[in-house]
Amino acid sequence: MPSVITRAAEGLNRRSFTLDEILRMQESGIISEDENFELVEGEIIPMQARSRTQKLNCALPTRRISPPG
Repeated sequence: MPSVITRAAEGLNRRSFTLDEILRMQESGIISEDENFELVEGEIIPMQARSRTQKLNCALPTRRISPPG
C-alpha cells in the first residue's frame, strides 16, 4: 500500500529516526518492506522504485572496478 507523502513544514521540529526504529516499523507493518526510501541524517526520504536500467547502470561500473574474486 503506497504511503501518503507530505512536504515538511518549515520551522517546525522534526523527529529523527534511527535504523533500529525503521527496522521495527517494518517488522510491525508501519513501513512496508516494498517501500523505497533512504534514511538521511535521521529523516525518511521517499525514493522512486529503481528501473531495470538503473540497476544495470549501477552494477556494470561495480563489476569493472571490483577485483576478480
